[in-house]
Amino acid sequence: MLKRIGICLITILCATSVFAQSRRKTRSTTTQTQPGYYFTINTCNACCYDWHGSAVKLFKAAGIRAVVVFGQERKNSNTQAFSPLHSFEKFFFKDVTRDSEICAQGTLYVGPFASKDTAISALEKFPAILFSVIKNRGADDMYSEAELRNLERAKVTQNGTSNNWRFGGDSFFSINGYQIVQSSDSRKDLANKSWQAFWAKFSNAIYKKDFKTLIQLSSADAEFFDGGGGGTSQDWFNMMSSEWGLVKKAVTSGVGKIETFEGQISRSTTKHIPMIFSFEKDNKWRFSGVTGD
Repeated sequence: MLKRIGICLITILCATSVFAQSRRKTRSTTTQTQPGYYFTINTCNACCYDWHGSAVKLFKAAGIRAVVVFGQERKNSNTQAFSPLHSFEKFFFKDVTRDSEICAQGTLYVGPFASKDTAISALEKFPAILFSVIKNRGADDMYSEAELRNLERAKVTQNGTSNNWRFGGDSFFSINGYQIVQSSDSRKDLANKSWQAFWAKFSNAIYKKDFKTLIQLSSADAEFFDGGGGGTSQDWFNMMSSEWGLVKKAVTSGVGKIETFEGQISRSTTKHIPMIFSFEKDNKWRFSGVTGD
């Protein structure tokens, strides 16, 4: 134990200049990240050292994206695994003077993963990566051979159902899981920006009566609403084929402003046929059907 404490003290005194340069970051910032599931990884403050760069490279080699951001995390909720957040808010202490204190404010962000299950599955790759990080530090001076063997076989374990995982029984890696969700405002902005490109393509396909393209620009069969008959987008286009002039008039009349209801973003034509267009979960506009009678 004394050997480990000594190594920690030496490491603190020898922290790299990268951390010293980070002292300039003294204001609160918001780390914008794309939606998805993430893990954050930190070490104990007492034994902090320059491990972040090595970890980023090892995660990348394993096909997992990881970045390091300096600044203490300020979260609304960290007691439940994969608590939803709109962003990671960071703040950097203005009175930080020691390299070890700056180091302790570095957080590794791993992700995004497409789903909670994908994120949990990725944890299986963490032990080999984190063990390599510890080995790169010079673990032979900190651990006995028996402890290293146990650490090499260790897994990432969750503390009950809390938002806390750890690697190795006496390791200092702490792991938390979060879900980054888009705010309604940011989705609405994205919907606005992507509308014109979609509308131009959809309108052109209407004028050309290009059913193949129109079906590609429509919601999936299970999501499409044809007014109450249970048909698909292909069924609706086929049905309206004999009245295509009316469909053209509806599109030519244009659409109303973007509306948001219960998190759903949509627009609809204003005349002739009430055609509905929805900004779906994958952040793409689609023709989702028509309103019923």
